[in-house]
Amino acid sequence: MNYIYLINEHYPLLTKSERKVADFILNSGESIIYSTMNDIKTKANVGDATIIRFCQKLGFSGFSDLKIEIAKEDFSKKKNNHLVVNTTMKLLKV
Repeated sequence: MNYIYLINEHYPLLTKSERKVADFILNSGESIIYSTMNDIKTKANVGDATIIRFCQKLGFSGFSDLKIEIAKEDFSKKKNNHLVVNTTMKLLKV
């Protein structure tokens, strides 16, 4: 499931601190996969437990699982973009 959709779906149920995590992730996009929990903790001004609870509310066991899901989506988008480019190039050559 799309992580942006998942965050938006759960947003009303999040605490104020968890919303800080959600906002940070939504504003960071796929670049979040290069962030550590410490990066988010510092930039969102929340604790480790808040990040873990946020991830668990979304259905993940922890931050690593969330990052893996985001990375999968990013890879899938890049793969689809590559296919579109190849198809377009083939059509233009015809």
